[in-house]
Amino acid sequence: MSAALSTAEIGLAKARKLPSPRTRTAEAASLEPAPARRVHSPLAAQLDASPITIETVQDRIYRQLRVWLMEGRFHPGQRLKIQELATLFGTSSQPVREAIRQLVAERALEALPNRSARIPALTPEAIEDLRRVRLAVEGLAVEMAASRLGGADIKALAELVAAGAEADENGDAQASVAHNQAFHLRLYALSGSTVLPPIIERLWLQVGPYLRRSAEGFDGRAGRGVTFHAALLRALRRRDVAAARRAIEQDIDRSCALLQACLRDEDQAA
Repeated sequence: MSAALSTAEIGLAKARKLPSPRTRTAEAASLEPAPARRVHSPLAAQLDASPITIETVQDRIYRQLRVWLMEGRFHPGQRLKIQELATLFGTSSQPVREAIRQLVAERALEALPNRSARIPALTPEAIEDLRRVRLAVEGLAVEMAASRLGGADIKALAELVAAGAEADENGDAQASVAHNQAFHLRLYALSGSTVLPPIIERLWLQVGPYLRRSAEGFDGRAGRGVTFHAALLRALRRRDVAAARRAIEQDIDRSCALLQACLRDEDQAA
């Protein structure tokens, strides 16, 4: 297909040996804080002191739960027990409870009695609402990024798209979802906005549990899975802002249509 990536682009991704989504997830899953930058001063030398990281266990648990939510590791309606998560993370229940509370405030989870929470089940109306908001904010982020990207940025995005195409060919839905997410969030981060990316991530937290299921039911082989991403890359190379926004809107429309199809299938199976 004309919208598919070129053989050269796919070959480039293989040559660079991008880390697998499982590897990236394992890195994100680490509960070890990032090493603090050591201060070199007479007092620091006297006391052999190092800066104290401000990241808490709660922050790291919250961050990991966000990754799992956006990658669709949890199922819609799945119940998450605080004590079970605390055992998984090797912590007390308090930091898990606070991380859950934060995700409830972001509408990524629903609070339940008996020290638990649940992955929200979306309705067709909720998906349509999310679609319209995503078109507005993600379209704006792409417009802002289009005029800022350099050759290295576009090359890195092309590698993610090529890796996603390879995952589609292999029928690896988990890897496909992870590469898709990485492509979108990296692109939006390049917008230069400090406001848009957090808003977009909150929207993705709500749709994430359904993305894996829709990817499993979609045949993305032969470039079909990355059609609109490839079109977006061509528009970015031409500095065609309108075409870039149109490509991301088409991508969002198809994604939400697949989510709606998942809901219809569930209703018919019930």
